[in-house]
Amino acid sequence: MKVQRFICDPRPREPLQVTAVRYQPDILPSDGLTLILAHAASANKETWAPLVEELFSLQSSDTVGSSCPKVLEAWAIECPNHGESAVINEADIKIKFPDLSWDGTLYARSIHAFLLSKPDGVDFSKRSLVLVGHSIGGSNLMIFDGLQNDFVAKSFILLDGSIAHDTAERRHVSRILSQITWSKRDAWPSREAAFKDLSRHPATKSWHPDVLKQFCGNGLREHPAAKFPPPCGYKGGVALACSRDNEFALCTALEHHVPALKRLHEVYRDGSRPVHLLFSGTVELIPDKLKQELSAPEPQSKRGPASIGYIAGAGHMFVQTHPKETALAIWRILTGAGAQNESSSGPTARNPSSGGGVGVMSAKGVNGRL
Repeated sequence: MKVQRFICDPRPREPLQVTAVRYQPDILPSDGLTLILAHAASANKETWAPLVEELFSLQSSDTVGSSCPKVLEAWAIECPNHGESAVINEADIKIKFPDLSWDGTLYARSIHAFLLSKPDGVDFSKRSLVLVGHSIGGSNLMIFDGLQNDFVAKSFILLDGSIAHDTAERRHVSRILSQITWSKRDAWPSREAAFKDLSRHPATKSWHPDVLKQFCGNGLREHPAAKFPPPCGYKGGVALACSRDNEFALCTALEHHVPALKRLHEVYRDGSRPVHLLFSGTVELIPDKLKQELSAPEPQSKRGPASIGYIAGAGHMFVQTHPKETALAIWRILTGAGAQNESSSGPTARNPSSGGGVGVMSAKGVNGRL
């Protein structure tokens, strides 16, 4: 898999710089789909790499028919206060977003600014775009779709999308995320020590080792105290690139939920661009009531998602814990194979299997193909 890094500076139109990674298969197809990937809170753009690599592996397998769509490339665009981007934007964040403030739509606007910049000469307006968003990345991709007319997505794949009305259940999720954020460890004596510690921590011990390696390589930064001379310096020390302050700010900027849900319903109502939903198979963070709200048909048209699937045995961070299973589910959606597995009786239908399997089912009366 080929990997290239890009940085876009849309200031002063937007307040912060934007970074992205482009993933391409070793053998490029002559044409195909372009995936736009948006990550969850606390993750970073590089944690998509194992999933994308598995996706390209499935694409290159002998079992794939020549008539199936190919993925030309995947662009993982980073939220400007996460990962490497948080380090690049550190000074601007302190000035422009003081006191743990944040704009819940900035990730969406940053994606727009990055695509407009035509990195490496790519004109995304001429590409067949598939928007793939995990958690808050899903809500921001829906907002992105609604705030501009420069780029029209072919379809959407929402992975436990963080899209909901202001309800007690949503506030409960925000409360949990805040507690997790402030109680997490944020510094280690080395990257090796960080990997060892995170491999045992309850929140990250289930992450796939390849994903955790990506996080420890790119989701950590040199500790600010490393610059101080002995005996007080922290030479070799590392810290979270996305500080607890930044993560908290993103998680508490809740204004993205409702406009994302409004846009989702508009896309449902229009009916010309399919939306595929993939959910965690366990009720770990996102309760069933929020999943049902996301899955419910739009009231006026009675149209809803093209397919609903579950990553069996996985929690909310299944992109990190189950990258291969998630890649398979996405591949089935892209090729139209997944929706043929099992018809659901409604948006709450579940895959009965346990473990790390995949259940993808078509929503009633809707074609599950791209």
